[in-house]
Amino acid sequence: RLSPSAGMLLVTLFWGGNFTATKLAFAQIEPLAFTALRFLLATGVLWAILRVVEPDPAPLPPGAAKKLIWLGVVGNTFYQLCFIEGLARTSATKSSLILAGMPAIVILATWLLGIERTTVRQRLAVLLATIGVVIVVTARGGTLGEGFTAGDAMLLGAIVTWAVYTLLLRHWRIPISSLRLTAWTMYTGTPGLVLLGIPQLLRTDWARVSWAGWGGILYAALLSLV
Repeated sequence: RLSPSAGMLLVTLFWGGNFTATKLAFAQIEPLAFTALRFLLATGVLWAILRVVEPDPAPLPPGAAKKLIWLGVVGNTFYQLCFIEGLARTSATKSSLILAGMPAIVILATWLLGIERTTVRQRLAVLLATIGVVIVVTARGGTLGEGFTAGDAMLLGAIVTWAVYTLLLRHWRIPISSLRLTAWTMYTGTPGLVLLGIPQLLRTDWARVSWAGWGGILYAALLSLV
C-alpha cells in the first residue's frame, strides 16, 4: 500500500503531465469533444473498478445523493469547463503557473473557515512551493506572455470552483469510501460535459486523429482522472 504522501506525489506527477498531453490532443480534437470523450472513458473505467473492489456496496447514506450531485457538478462539470476552455486559450506554461496557486487558495480557505487547523509552518510551505513553481518554470524558458487574457480568467475560475469542491468535500464528510465517492462525482459530473461536447463530437473527423491525439485522451482519462 502506498503512503498518503507517495499517493499525492503520484497525483502531482500525473497532473503535471496533463497540461502537455491535453495540449497535444487539442491540435486535433476540440476542447469540449476532448473533455466529453475523456470523461466518458474515465467514468466507465471507474465504474468497472468499483464493481470489482466493492461488488456489494451498501445503499448511499441518507442525504448523500444530493450532496454527490453538487460535488460532481462543481468539481467536475464547472471545474473542467473552466480548466479546459482556459487551457485552450492560453499556453501550458501560463496554465501551470496559474493553477500552481490552487493549494495556497485551498489552504487559506480551510484556515479562514475553520474547516481544518493549519500551522504557520504549513502555510509557509505552501507559499514556498507556489513560488518554487514560478521560479522553475520561468527559469526553463517559460513566460507569462501577453498580459491577462480570457483564458487566464477561466483558469482562475477553475481555481475557485476546485476550492469550493474541496471545501464541500471536507465539510460534508460523506461516510463512503474515497473510491466510491470519486466514482459518484464522476457519474454526476459527466452528463453535463457530454451534453456540452456533443456538437464538437459530431463534427470531429475521428479517422484523422493520430496516435498523439488518442494518447492525450488516454493519458488525461486513465492517469489524470482515474
